Amino acid sequence: MIGGYLKDILLLGKHWFKLKFVILFVAALILAIIFLRQDSAVISIFITMLFLNSIQSLFNDDNKSGFLDFLNTTGVSFNRIVFARYLTGVSLCLISSIFSFLVNLIIYVFYKNLPLKSYLFIGLLTLCISLMYMLILIPFIYLFNQNGLTIAVILIILIAFILSKVNHSALKISNFFHQSSNLKLGFYFVLCVLLTAGISYIVSVIICKKRFYN
Repeated sequence: MIGGYLKDILLLGKHWFKLKFVILFVAALILAIIFLRQDSAVISIFITMLFLNSIQSLFNDDNKSGFLDFLNTTGVSFNRIVFARYLTGVSLCLISSIFSFLVNLIIYVFYKNLPLKSYLFIGLLTLCISLMYMLILIPFIYLFNQNGLTIAVILIILIAFILSKVNHSALKISNFFHQSSNLKLGFYFVLCVLLTAGISYIVSVIICKKRFYN
């Protein structure tokens, strides 16, 4: 499990720290701060999505190298293999949220358009959404390979669109957040993440077993 996790992190490092990508990232950040000014916080969203969606490259590498087929001959438990990939996903969520917060912190230093407390809240919200997104994304990539990312995003957008059409759904959600204490909201979030994580992991293990361990 630890070996699979370290492999994933090393592969991601190779993808991230290519000189042209680093230069492009720094240039985009500088241009956003100069031209978008206080609205440059939007770039943190793209940074987060870039980090999260890079997990698909790990699945692509596994397919190209036949890594899972190789592990099938070694007798390594597929539960551990899948769990290692989830550890990588959670790490990506943490890293992307930290980078997003740092970008927002730079914007705060230059423009101070929002209080620092608001940026801390945005960072926490980014982490929450990132975790839920990752937990939904991984089973789809296991099932649909390269198309998993596209299908998952389309499904999320479709669900959001359907919910938006439900009578007073936005108002009900808004009232729920306003009427609930921070402690209660935190409890609901942790419970939701744990339930989603459990279902997501079980589904991924079943898919992985059927695809690679028959």
